[in-house]
Amino acid sequence: MIVLYSSIGLCLIQAIGIKYQFGDFTISYIDSVTFYNYLFSKADCYRKGTDFDQMNNPRADYLFTFKVHDQKKIVKADIIEQLQNNKINLVKAYLHNFVWNTASANVVPITYSNINNSKRFEITKSFLIWLTKYQNRIMTILGIVLSLIMIRKYYKKDIFLLFVAVFILYIIGISGISSNQGDRFHIMTYPFTLILIANYLKSKPFFAPPQK
Repeated sequence: MIVLYSSIGLCLIQAIGIKYQFGDFTISYIDSVTFYNYLFSKADCYRKGTDFDQMNNPRADYLFTFKVHDQKKIVKADIIEQLQNNKINLVKAYLHNFVWNTASANVVPITYSNINNSKRFEITKSFLIWLTKYQNRIMTILGIVLSLIMIRKYYKKDIFLLFVAVFILYIIGISGISSNQGDRFHIMTYPFTLILIANYLKSKPFFAPPQK
């Protein structure tokens, strides 16, 4: 309970800080901006037949010319408009983000530079990119599949496993909101996926503990 109350306390501290800075008692303003600048910007590009460029996004440049309260109004109006008139492209944008984030490597080793002119640099860099890419793919797929199995099997029997499964699906699911993130969202689910893997394997005869 101490951990739970501490987590709630951190959320309250964040909300109090936002209240002091902006006058609104809310957790964050990032959520609406993220929707607008990533998912809904890509969907709008699909509608207009243009390429989405995360680093050069005219919609983001436009949004940041307003104060945070006006930003939320602009985002709300855009969300309503696209949900009414651009549903197909929204689904297309979400699925593209989801697949890209699931199939891609960690963005950090991609940005490495060979400052010391090491002969093994390119080999090491390529290996790290390959490792994080397939680690992301394998762990994400295992997380989704095992979560669905655990929900079906334990939704009334084990609250902890149910919570872990729902948490994994939620985190992986919301990764589709942002584009070009690699394993940035998914990596936080890996420890919980390992819990589901261990729980699943212990029920198999080969991994079952010896009987006394």
